Amino acid sequence: MSGATHKDVTNLAAFTVKTSLPIFAAYFPLGIVYGLVFCHLHFPWLLAVVASLLIYGGSVQFVAASMMAKHLSIVNIVTTCLFLGLRNSFYGLSFLKRFKNVSWLKRTWLAFNQVDGTYAILVSHQLEDKKQDMRYCLWLSTIIYLYWIAGTVIGVALSTTASNIKGLGFVLPCFFMTVAVEQYHKLKSLQPFIIAALSGVIAMLWLPHYFLLLSISLSAVLLLVSQR
Repeated sequence: MSGATHKDVTNLAAFTVKTSLPIFAAYFPLGIVYGLVFCHLHFPWLLAVVASLLIYGGSVQFVAASMMAKHLSIVNIVTTCLFLGLRNSFYGLSFLKRFKNVSWLKRTWLAFNQVDGTYAILVSHQLEDKKQDMRYCLWLSTIIYLYWIAGTVIGVALSTTASNIKGLGFVLPCFFMTVAVEQYHKLKSLQPFIIAALSGVIAMLWLPHYFLLLSISLSAVLLLVSQR
């Protein structure tokens, strides 16, 4: 950290923590719920921690756990999760210019950490000093990642004492509903939601056993066609 004084580092650390707090309020409790739900589906607790460490995708992890509990095929699970996590790959692409002057290891770490919350904060905050900005990106990405891991570990630990988690079934639908509302406010258009609803109905009537995979695929095709 040559060139940065102790005061600069302290101020940057405080700013990083401050800007990460809204994400902490969402990711930490959601991580706890994930750890609880995963263990109560009778999967080994270690897999929950490994999934959070290596996958690091709230919606993907919840959906994967649900599909695994229903004993769906590995092809179905992997394909569905790829579709769900596809948007995250575009987050990293949008920062190519901002991250171009860092090592490939740091760039890889930053790209891996581009989940919804981290991306939203980094888009909203960019420091004028490039070195300080890069430290901020690295620190913010890492601390939000640790929020999710810590939540998962605590959820796993609590699973041994929490005998009844039926009331937590609403968490995942609420999570997706929040994302949908945020997207509506951003897009100001009902078209994507109408397409999604129609795709869901068609998939349910046509191939109910492959509902999620088919509805996501159909929605993607229809959205691409509608943009032409």
